[in-house]
Amino acid sequence: TVTTGMASDTKETIFSISKAYMQNPNAIILCIQDIKLKQWTDKQLPHKALEVAWETLQEEFARFMAEYKGKDQDDIFDKLKEAVKDESIKRHKWNERAMDSLRVIQHNALEDRSITDKPQWDAAIQFMEETLQSRLKDSMLAITAFCRLWYFRDLYR
Repeated sequence: TVTTGMASDTKETIFSISKAYMQNPNAIILCIQDIKLKQWTDKQLPHKALEVAWETLQEEFARFMAEYKGKDQDDIFDKLKEAVKDESIKRHKWNERAMDSLRVIQHNALEDRSITDKPQWDAAIQFMEETLQSRLKDSMLAITAFCRLWYFRDLYR
């Protein structure tokens, strides 16, 4: 193969670097692992993340709805809340781009070499947990406000 515009020793330099790299038996294993990790990140990880998110959302929503069953509630209102919960779960749809967004975020996180040790990972995980808990709290407050509005609207009809 003839390459134009390249210094004569460039091809030999590239070849010698590649050869030196591939003589290390761990290099081949790491290369294969990187390829498999990339494939897993592209195909399986986003699906699994959405699956876990959906299960968690259902569990938290059910826990939230069960938490507000009180003595002063009547059976009809409890049945209505249960029907609303079931219908919400049935109609819920993820944003069409959620999978693609997750794929990009997860791939970038796995490619990020700036986090080098366990304490940094732990700090990043704690940050994500706190952020998600905050978003969950905001969502639960919005749901509570909605449920109260619905209850009072029907009360004064």
